[in-house]
Amino acid sequence: MSGTRYGDDVDALDAWTRLADEYVDEVQDPENRYYVYHVNRLLIGRRLLDRSGLIRHGAQGLDFGCGDGVLMERLLADGCVMEGTDIAPAMIERARRRLEGTGCPLSVGGIEQLAKLPAGRFDFIVALNVLAYFTPDEETRFFSEVSRILKPGGGLLVSNVNALFDLYTLNSFTREFLNREFWEAASVDASALLTHPELPQRTDYAVKANPLSYREVLRGFGLAERDRDFFNFHRIAPLLVPDGHTLNDYLVVDVDELDRIPEWKRMLACSTYFSLSVKE
Repeated sequence: MSGTRYGDDVDALDAWTRLADEYVDEVQDPENRYYVYHVNRLLIGRRLLDRSGLIRHGAQGLDFGCGDGVLMERLLADGCVMEGTDIAPAMIERARRRLEGTGCPLSVGGIEQLAKLPAGRFDFIVALNVLAYFTPDEETRFFSEVSRILKPGGGLLVSNVNALFDLYTLNSFTREFLNREFWEAASVDASALLTHPELPQRTDYAVKANPLSYREVLRGFGLAERDRDFFNFHRIAPLLVPDGHTLNDYLVVDVDELDRIPEWKRMLACSTYFSLSVKE
């Protein structure tokens, strides 16, 4: 899968249809080795929402890419009025089971669903682990529609792949980052600086978020970043994992432990970036 990207080469619907059962098991089964990862991932998102003041009784919310509805369930319990949509029918079916009896509207679809919604409808919109599966054009359409359907002062919470993490990994993604952002015009290749510029051989993401420039991106759509956080800290670069160990042995996902790591280190060594913005 070297050189392929979610969004550009791998269709998001195909990806999430294939991953649905695996993802739901990770989120719901405490015995699954990724369960703690997802618990803390959702805690990071929820903490940002709590700090924003957006979560209140009667607040109108949309979970875009709602998956099995795990976050919606918690927001409904807080008195929010929620709607959910997901590109994968398999995910919506699981969300219907989880949210049975709540009367929460659920729909299958992607960005085209946003275009059907009236302007100024929502107090907040959540899109966790979604944008990385977009094409760059889809990301632009997403932000345009979100800005339209948010109320003035309404908030957007997103999580995305942290583009700066590519500098920390010292692999093929580092090569691509440096070549693209710095040296393309000079016609030089960063491969000469790396021991394994051909690794890893796995699918990358067409859309990532650079924490140092994301505010400017959001500002272009009338959104102002108010808060941010980082998740999934790597104690060492993935290619340095010694024989007999796995990458999971070197990950920090516990929220309290993450809070003790200086932000500048998390900005580079965390693979996930959370951003909370407000419609101006």
